[in-house]
Amino acid sequence: MARLITGYLLEAAARRRDELLRKIERGRLKAYVEEAERLWNRMHSIGDPPSTLAGVDGSSGNLDFKGFTLYAVTGVSHSYDNMEGSYRLRHAYRLIDVDVLEPPLVAERIGVYREILEAKAGLRVLGSTEVLLMDGSLVSALIKPAPFEQASLPEAVSMARHIWGPGIFDKLLEAFEESLPETRDPIASKRLVGALAPGGRGYINAVILLEYLEKLLSYKALLEERKQGVLIGFLSKTSRSHLYFEEQARRMGRHPPPDIYVFETLDPPPGFSEPRMLDAPKFLPDELGLAGFYRSVKVAVSYVRLVEGGPIMRLEIPFADKSSVESLIRMLAAVSPDGYPHPLYEAHIACKITRRDLVDAAHVLGIDVELTGREVLGEWL
Repeated sequence: MARLITGYLLEAAARRRDELLRKIERGRLKAYVEEAERLWNRMHSIGDPPSTLAGVDGSSGNLDFKGFTLYAVTGVSHSYDNMEGSYRLRHAYRLIDVDVLEPPLVAERIGVYREILEAKAGLRVLGSTEVLLMDGSLVSALIKPAPFEQASLPEAVSMARHIWGPGIFDKLLEAFEESLPETRDPIASKRLVGALAPGGRGYINAVILLEYLEKLLSYKALLEERKQGVLIGFLSKTSRSHLYFEEQARRMGRHPPPDIYVFETLDPPPGFSEPRMLDAPKFLPDELGLAGFYRSVKVAVSYVRLVEGGPIMRLEIPFADKSSVESLIRMLAAVSPDGYPHPLYEAHIACKITRRDLVDAAHVLGIDVELTGREVLGEWL
């Protein structure tokens, strides 16, 4: 019997041990860590817990068959009232979409669907809370999908107008607004496109453009509906952003490490990094006034640690200044006994989709007899 690859892999790793450990040696971050220490603000006391708060998270899963992909996406929001020092669940909303997609670019589209549902779930509770916490990064959500790295936005816009007519974007806006109270079929762009249409790469890019525009409309609605005094925080547990240490890296002639990695190496006390103001991503589409709106959006970015020894996380707050950042962080510390806000933890538990869930859905649909192509390896649903 042929030898398993595990032994060869371990041999290769052992041969390169010293080289690889040098590459991840945290001592090489000394110059960055010194700058991180200068930028860190210690949190001397926690704030009062807000009277109302809400958490939003989403999940996705998929099963790939030979000719199609079965997927499910969710967006869940929970809102809470502070009742004499403890929180009581006030509203729980769950948006879900289950469907099949044909290749190509399935993974990109599923990710867009999840982000749409997260934004719409946030809209559901925005009017009943003073603090809304969203899992993930607003800035990352706004970045255009991968297909537009190969096909420009103008080309996709032209293709969409060619396929569906010059009024397609107004129709999308109308369908989007109609979808906001919808729970059974919450993704408007899919309904608008329909099940059957011309194929080909250009068509797929036009479809993804409409889905991307719906995502931008969803976050635009969320940001526009932000009431006076309501704080919206986007919290990321991981990040590859290089916002803080590019100048030090340039002086050393190196590529900067991720900001979150530097602050973790610093291992600071509870607190936050000096906020940086960030513009929304450039090159957003002009259709439906989206580019103009997002040019007005400024996002305060800070890395936070809410409790001693807790995780370092990236916090983004749109339309915020330093005082708003500090106010939200102190409130978050009051509802994060383990270093992660409890409403986001509860939303995560409520929204999570497992492979078992998808397999059960395949059984219900009667498509578990379809081939995945991995049966020859003894891998079955």
